[in-house]
Amino acid sequence: MRRRPSRLALHTAVAVAVLGAVLVAPAASAQTTPTTTPTATATTGSAGAPIVVHFVNLDATSSTVPARQGVAAAVKAINRSGGIGGRTLEIVECLTDQTPETGKACIDAAIAAKPTAVFAVQPGTASDSVPALTTAGVPYVAQTCNTSTTLGGQYTTFCFGSDFVGLYASSANYLKTLGTVKRALLTFVNVPAATTGMKAYADPTMQRAGITPVELPIPEGTADLAPTLVPALQGNDPDTVISLLTGPGCVSTMKVKTEQQSTKPFVFPAMCTDPDVVNDGGAGAKGSLFVRQTIALDGKDADVKAYRKAMHRFSPKADPDDVYAQAGFAGIENLAAALGQVPAGTAVDATSATAALRATKQVPMFLTPGGTYSCDGTAYPGLKALCSIQSHVIEYAGNGKWTDKGVF
Repeated sequence: MRRRPSRLALHTAVAVAVLGAVLVAPAASAQTTPTTTPTATATTGSAGAPIVVHFVNLDATSSTVPARQGVAAAVKAINRSGGIGGRTLEIVECLTDQTPETGKACIDAAIAAKPTAVFAVQPGTASDSVPALTTAGVPYVAQTCNTSTTLGGQYTTFCFGSDFVGLYASSANYLKTLGTVKRALLTFVNVPAATTGMKAYADPTMQRAGITPVELPIPEGTADLAPTLVPALQGNDPDTVISLLTGPGCVSTMKVKTEQQSTKPFVFPAMCTDPDVVNDGGAGAKGSLFVRQTIALDGKDADVKAYRKAMHRFSPKADPDDVYAQAGFAGIENLAAALGQVPAGTAVDATSATAALRATKQVPMFLTPGGTYSCDGTAYPGLKALCSIQSHVIEYAGNGKWTDKGVF
């Protein structure tokens, strides 16, 4: 198995957004000027001009390069197959770190350029400037969102999924099919924003599925979860454990699972499907469940075939199983599907893109076989920008093998 120790190390930092944990690395040194490439040369929306989308990419993290590789491959695949309505798709990338200055700089650059949309996989602090983007009439689109600013719907934002909400929604929908899960232990990093998100969204989601949530906040910076987790397991007797943790936290939880010889379902977020995490999790990784929106397991699936072919052809150095590469590729494909619904003869610009996104209904999500998105504000109560809560539940079978339980 190819080892990537530096990748796992990046998961030791936890930056918690308003609704839940956004898993990123420590910020690099601040850039006061956004890095963009290429520069659009035609007016967005004019006949024959490229459809320009600004891509805000979070710099110096484990997501930076894979997200770029996935986005680039998707754009090349789309353009090679005729573009969107016969027009090419053009990406202008802006690198930001986690400082407010660089996030604002990327959004300011987009406002000045007036692209069709701003796209993000992990936007960092750029999401803080969404109100200004909405005032300028430019929609913000992301494969996954985890902040109230992007998810709430008070601004012109569209999120094909949410790692935070999706983790609990898909877990609840899957676990209730087992018929044996009535009580769930929910572990998360104990910071105010996460606590708020748990009470506002995680707990109600569990309750709607007939599952009683038991919160277990983990002190920030805890390396060994055993002293906290073991008493909670023994004292609360949960039927399942659902963890909103980064790689090291997942590894520690997997080791507890082994030590306690537990046969109950342990559920982890998509980030913990990293090969280093499941390898270091040892015996506790095998049989564990993971919620992941994008998957490329079924070699016969049309999306998987198209994705792997495009990645091999256009981003040959990328790891096609990387969660960020898949998110970048799928996000662009999902956006392109919505833009393809702009009526013929109508300029494809920020205004028509916003209307097309709001009109989407049950559109198949790329690399989420069986999943669909509808950006009409009905996917999840209270989060009007969330277009879908559907994700796949997959089980680790050991030796790098996975079993897809289906979309929930």
